[in-house]
Amino acid sequence: MKWEDVSERTPTPVGWSDTDWIKHIADQRKHEQEQPHPMSCLHINQGSLDAAADAYEAEYNKAHGVEGQRWKS
Repeated sequence: MKWEDVSERTPTPVGWSDTDWIKHIADQRKHEQEQPHPMSCLHINQGSLDAAADAYEAEYNKAHGVEGQRWKS
């Protein structure tokens, strides 16, 4: 660990040595990096995205005089 990594750290709590506190902070940061983001398991409602995309496409086509043709899959 580099000194720059802890230069903005919170003050050492009473009863902790600086070395132990810095190690604790480093362990916390390592653990946070290993864990996925807490919201990574949530998925945006695809239906909402599709509806928004359809509305945007219709508005774009209308503004540019393009007939709306949907791609068929």
